Amino acid sequence: MYADGKITGILDWGGIADPAYDVGNTLVLLAIPFRHLAASMGFSSIDFDLMADLYLRAYRTHRDLEVINLDYYRVRRCVRALIEGVEGQQVWQHPLIVRDLLATSHDVTGVQVSMPAVGNS
Repeated sequence: MYADGKITGILDWGGIADPAYDVGNTLVLLAIPFRHLAASMGFSSIDFDLMADLYLRAYRTHRDLEVINLDYYRVRRCVRALIEGVEGQQVWQHPLIVRDLLATSHDVTGVQVSMPAVGNS
């Protein structure tokens, strides 16, 4: 968390053994849905890349983090979000968010995934 030019807290989802799970989830949320939702509300000047970088650096000053696990959990969150979108959660159905989830997964894994057309099963 960041306010008035200072780090005010660190998100920690709790209950999971691997800290990379928490960080991977948070990075995906900052990079994809928060960015698009903020832009749709007129907050397009927020630098989410900077926020993600500050969050990651702050987290790493307090706790060790296995970077290889971080990539795994980032992709895991992207895939889970895509599934949640198919299951009906509207935020994960937004075309720009779907595009960025797919792009992030591809950037990390090199695997190209495409979503079925609406109405196909």
